[in-house]
Amino acid sequence: TEQITKQIHDKTFQDLNVTVSADHKVVRCAFTHRQRQNVTFDVLEEGKRLYRQIANPGYPVYGEAKYFVLTSDHPTVFSYGGDFTLFLDCIHNQDLEALKTYGKECIHSVWMTYNAFFRDVICIAGVRGQAYGGGFECVLGCDWIIAEADAAIGLPESNFGMYPGMGALSFLSRRIGRKKAEKLISTGKILTGQEAFEQGLVDEVCPPGEVDAHIDAYIKTQELKPRLSAFFRAGRAYYEHITKEELLDLVYRWAEAALTLNDKEIYIMERLLARQQKRADREKAEAAPQSAEVHPLNKDAMLPGTTNPYR
Repeated sequence: TEQITKQIHDKTFQDLNVTVSADHKVVRCAFTHRQRQNVTFDVLEEGKRLYRQIANPGYPVYGEAKYFVLTSDHPTVFSYGGDFTLFLDCIHNQDLEALKTYGKECIHSVWMTYNAFFRDVICIAGVRGQAYGGGFECVLGCDWIIAEADAAIGLPESNFGMYPGMGALSFLSRRIGRKKAEKLISTGKILTGQEAFEQGLVDEVCPPGEVDAHIDAYIKTQELKPRLSAFFRAGRAYYEHITKEELLDLVYRWAEAALTLNDKEIYIMERLLARQQKRADREKAEAAPQSAEVHPLNKDAMLPGTTNPYR
């Protein structure tokens, strides 16, 4: 347990909080939401760098990893998903190539976890808070998804005339069946973590605030049965038969469809973006250190070397 909990912090990442257990077996990657609570190009670039290092068995520290954990540092937001600021800019400028490039990078990320970094790294996702759209899609390539019971999970893209393009249809069709996956995408319904577990979207549910403990427990269980996960993954590859070509074809279709949104649908996206930004701004203001209160009749008393008689 000590080897799992003692961690080395890699300060070369900013948009991701990357830590490695003392024995180098567990790499934990958490969204910091430094810029926005979405998957931006910067997040994808840092993810690509990290994933490349994990996939290389000769790379120092990361190449020794046996487990990869994807989570979020935010207590109530796992990820709002795709970068609406980028999407809206591309839609207004009809920039298909930029949308395709973004989509391709998202697929590259989920493809790496789905294939265990091509060297049998067990991938675990821990979902706390809100995981919407691409924020949920990014965990679907993992071997084991744990959600806190009060998490909010869903694919709300249909509310503004779109659909999730970063793998949801492919992965969920194999997880819960094509008809159920299509219904979930069509309705845009948001589920609690408990409901997502009951419907088969996630593999395990835990009480609020306990996802990290459940991740550690899962890792300890896997250590007792080290060969099973690779065996299960090999079997899953045969009956799921998800190819990168399938994922790329669907995300390119998503990019093309995004450029056809009408004014009303674009307005809804803009409203959602404004709501996300307002919440982020409010949280930053609440987290900022508060300046000392100054009595309105004695402002100079707060200057260095003076005293405040109203204290």
